[in-house]
Amino acid sequence: MSSDYICKQCNRSFDLKRHGGPRAFFLCEECRRALTFTCKICHTVIQNITNEIPGIFMKRSICDNPQCKRRLSSQTNLQHQVMKRTEVIAKGKATWKQRKSQGLYPQHLHTEEFKQQARERMLRNNPMKNSEVAHRNGESHKRAHRENPTHWKEKYREAKFLHFQRVAEGLENLDPHRSGANVKATSFFISMRKQLGWCTDTDYFDKHPYEFPLVISTTNKICYFPDYYNVSKQLIIEWDERAHKYGSRKTKDLRRDAQIKTKYPGILIIRLPEELSEEEKMNKIREAVTLL
Repeated sequence: MSSDYICKQCNRSFDLKRHGGPRAFFLCEECRRALTFTCKICHTVIQNITNEIPGIFMKRSICDNPQCKRRLSSQTNLQHQVMKRTEVIAKGKATWKQRKSQGLYPQHLHTEEFKQQARERMLRNNPMKNSEVAHRNGESHKRAHRENPTHWKEKYREAKFLHFQRVAEGLENLDPHRSGANVKATSFFISMRKQLGWCTDTDYFDKHPYEFPLVISTTNKICYFPDYYNVSKQLIIEWDERAHKYGSRKTKDLRRDAQIKTKYPGILIIRLPEELSEEEKMNKIREAVTLL
């Protein structure tokens, strides 16, 4: 059987098997490469240089540019949303946003009775009431815990340290309720700044009137919170409650002071016992400041 066919475009004979078989739409290679279409996004004329199958090539509506593909997908999504809203409005049902803007939002949804019904419905439909689902869920959690018991603790520690690091760099704000700041200590440091004329110093108290994160090691994720840290004076003041005098707390404080001095050489750390009077505390600070 002869495989020579006549091209529909140029009327020349060609070997159909050698040029792609019936899927070539009975076009010779030259005519297939001459096929073009216009991208409907960037309006560029695209030619079939790679000799694609004509049926597939002519169905294309955009070029291979990634920006054109993104714009087409966004336009398609928008068209679907418009069609959906048009259907809803045509059926006489306004969308939730339209009802809310017109004041037609059902008032019964705000009542305590409706909220109680919603809670009961959620409890009834809770998938964990199914023993098989609950068993599968429990087994998956146990398996994950066996593989790495400290996985979530490590993730939480990394996220918390990253937040403290960004606070220290001035990129985020620290919630005062999350820090362990002592209210008495904070009020004392505010009055101390006024008495000593340190209001213009860089000590974070204008922006953060509570404990500020001091990053010690990014490798081991160590971060301390001095009660008062004056960058301009290279001074740290710690407000020590009674618990700082005894047991392991005192050992931890000594280790912490050593790590801070190693990371920031030349820094001065003053510890103020809480039982001292305000005048005694101020005198102790003045004596230490003269050594700077």
